[in-house]
Amino acid sequence: MARFDVYRDPEGNGYLLDVQADLLKHLNTRIVVPSCRPPMRPNRRKR
Repeated sequence: MARFDVYRDPEGNGYLLDVQADLLKHLNTRIVVPSCRPPMRPNRRKR
């Protein structure tokens, strides 16, 4: 299982970091952290 591998976002909005541990390998899913350049970030909403 790939862990800490980086993939290009299929939508073209930066990269995805695969952080799923082997403990969850029985699941047919991936846990990823999106990453993008600062100008591409969505605007933050004020609370």
